Order: sequence, then C-alpha cells, then structure tokens
Amino acid sequence: EQKAQQVAQAQAKAKAEAEQKQKAETERVARANADKQKQAQAEQAKKTADAERQKQAAEAERQRQISAAAEQKQQQERALQQQNQATETNLVSQYAAIIQQLIERNWVIPPNARNGMLAVVEIRMTPVGDIISHKVIRSSGDVVFDRSVEQAIDRVESFPELRDLPIAVFERNFRVFTLNFAPEDLLR
Repeated sequence: EQKAQQVAQAQAKAKAEAEQKQKAETERVARANADKQKQAQAEQAKKTADAERQKQAAEAERQRQISAAAEQKQQQERALQQQNQATETNLVSQYAAIIQQLIERNWVIPPNARNGMLAVVEIRMTPVGDIISHKVIRSSGDVVFDRSVEQAIDRVESFPELRDLPIAVFERNFRVFTLNFAPEDLLR
C-alpha cells in the first residue's frame, strides 16, 4: 500500500509537473505569439507612419510646386503688366505730343504774351479724335491769351490719329485731356 501510495504520489507529481510544463509551454507560446503580434503591430504602425510621412512629404512637395507655379505666374503677370504699362506710357507720350504739336501749329500767340504766362485747357474728345468740347480750366490771367489758345483748338477740330489707339488707352488718357500752354522763350 505504501508503494501504491508512492506510485500514486509519483504519478500525481509527474502529472502535476506535466500540467505545469504544459501550462508553462502554453504561456510561453502565448507570450511568443503576443510578442510576435506586438512586433507585427509595431512594424505595421511603422509602415503606416512611414507611409503617412511619405504622403505628407508628397503633399508638401505638391503644395510647394503649386506655390512655385503660382509665384512664377504672378511674376510673369507683373512683368507683362509692367511691359503693357510701359507701352501705354510710350503711346500716351507720342499721342500727347502729336496733339500738342497740331494745336501749337494753329496757335497764333498774341503780341501781349509774356514768359511765365500759363493757360491750362481741358479737351473732351471722341475715340475717333473729334473734339466735343474744350475749356480753360486755369486762366493765364489774360483773356486775349486764353482766347488764342481756344481758337487754336477750334482750328484743329479733330485728331484723326487717335483712331489708331486701343480704346482702353483712349478712355484712360484721352477722353478728357489736359494741355498746358505757355509762351516760353519769347523775345518780348
């Protein structure tokens, strides 16, 4: 009986050890699986983070390219605008000189005109160069001098050269045009 008890104890002990080993192995496998799962999750998280960083970097590069393209377009537009402004300024100068010359050719400067006199005249015109109206907006202080300027404009009647101007340039610069008349460098 004692031997049977010892055998039973040995069997119970062996069974307990086997169960303990089985439990330890199950826990080890579970830990290993958990570690593998954590490692897989960490790798997946790293891949996801890397992909997100690449996506953000690509988006940042795309935004930079869009911004650079927009800046380049703005620079081109500014350059074109400056070029157009320079062209318009040149046109305005040329046509203003033509108008001034045509009127001055028809201007009979009165004998009482003196250096330092100045009359400023406003001329209203149509796009084809016809004079609608004119008036002295700043008198020289001499009625005869002022009237001589208005008579010169009346003699001209129109400026057909204005027909060649783009309508927008005409509207901005010549619809209402101001001229200064001064009998400078007269020997009187």
